[in-house]
Amino acid sequence: MKLFNIIILAIVLSFTITANVFADDNISDFNLVSINAKAYGLYLKGNYDFSFAVYKKGLNLYPHSASLYDGIGAVYIKKQQFGQAYKNFNKASLLDTSNSLYKIHAQDSIYKSYINKLNQSRYLFSNAFMLSPLNPVIQKNFENIRKQKHRSLEMIYYVIQNPKDLNLSRGNEAFWKKEFNKAQKFYQKSIKLRPKNYEAFNNLGLVYLETTAINKAVENFKKAANLNPKLAQAYNNLGIAYSKLNKFNEANKNFDMSIKTGKNYFPAYNNKAVCQINSIFENIDPSIRYLETIVKLEASNILAKQSLGQFLLLNESYNAAIIVYKSGLELAYNNFNFLKQYADCLYAAGQYQEAVNYYKKAISINAENSDIFVNLAKAQGKNGDNYDAFVSYQTSLRINPKNANAYKYFGLYLLGQKRKAEAKGILQKYIQLSPKSYDCLYISKLIKK
Repeated sequence: MKLFNIIILAIVLSFTITANVFADDNISDFNLVSINAKAYGLYLKGNYDFSFAVYKKGLNLYPHSASLYDGIGAVYIKKQQFGQAYKNFNKASLLDTSNSLYKIHAQDSIYKSYINKLNQSRYLFSNAFMLSPLNPVIQKNFENIRKQKHRSLEMIYYVIQNPKDLNLSRGNEAFWKKEFNKAQKFYQKSIKLRPKNYEAFNNLGLVYLETTAINKAVENFKKAANLNPKLAQAYNNLGIAYSKLNKFNEANKNFDMSIKTGKNYFPAYNNKAVCQINSIFENIDPSIRYLETIVKLEASNILAKQSLGQFLLLNESYNAAIIVYKSGLELAYNNFNFLKQYADCLYAAGQYQEAVNYYKKAISINAENSDIFVNLAKAQGKNGDNYDAFVSYQTSLRINPKNANAYKYFGLYLLGQKRKAEAKGILQKYIQLSPKSYDCLYISKLIKK
């Protein structure tokens, strides 16, 4: 899977602040440079809460400091609060419009949020597939997500059959024949006779959904959910309606309600994933245009080229991304992050041997990065270098024995090699390290097969 194999991209952008740590917590006597240095020193040591506190105190003294807002954004990135990160990076770019670094950091926060959502979407689809592997639509969407056909995914509509209500049954029959006007009349008759008929409201909403009367669909799905708060189908359909209105946050809330009330109601997993992917692709092109402008104005801006390359990868524009990275290689021959991202790009494009070569170049600069050995191992595995891949996974875990992603991908690799007993132990370690991860359900079911 091309796109999702780049989801472990870990771009640590370089910040232009001197890294020192001061023992005194009282920063009132410090100048702006000292405050930035203290906060960044704490950030480098992984003391993100303390770093955040120093940045915030600094803002009390220097409320118009772009560098302080930029630092706060960096802390939010570490906490995976990407929306807050973007707000602070954007504030920094507005305060200092001459510094493109802040604009790039803002774009990077958007990129990271997209990667996080795409990763979630992959496992939402997997969960749906695990819960209902024989459902033809789920099978189709699961195959689509594996084949990267994100933009052609279909939604699922479920209509409840109830033979006790003749109007409801006739409405359902007309609905499946796509005689929507006739179905609408039968459902309305059913509601007239039984005003609290939540099934009829739900199905009438489906008619409006099919006839693009989306606001009316929302109204009827809400009535169905109010009449029966445990009706998972109503929340699921309401989520679909909101996604068609591009109200993606509302859509996701209702998909979550469907999953909760329906005890892992599988269509909601599927539709939430579709919603997340649609919301991402809706906004990728503006980011690409924005970064292309920066690159044209500042041809030597490596960070801008890194960010542009990332968004082109998300857009599956592999050749364009490779061209962007190649244009910066001469300037970034000793830049670990740039070389690593270029290797990620080559991997996504299926150029596995070249990816291996550039991962090794990056490792020659920084051999203590656990994540890059995971990426190297994946490329080696795709290239058929199974022994080397095994060693690279082990090296990653030697460097960082708590690297959850290393355990996950190592375990999945071992499963692919039919080494189930070893894989089970490795994947159980991943579940222990990330018990609340959105892919735990998928992984747990996988190792029980």
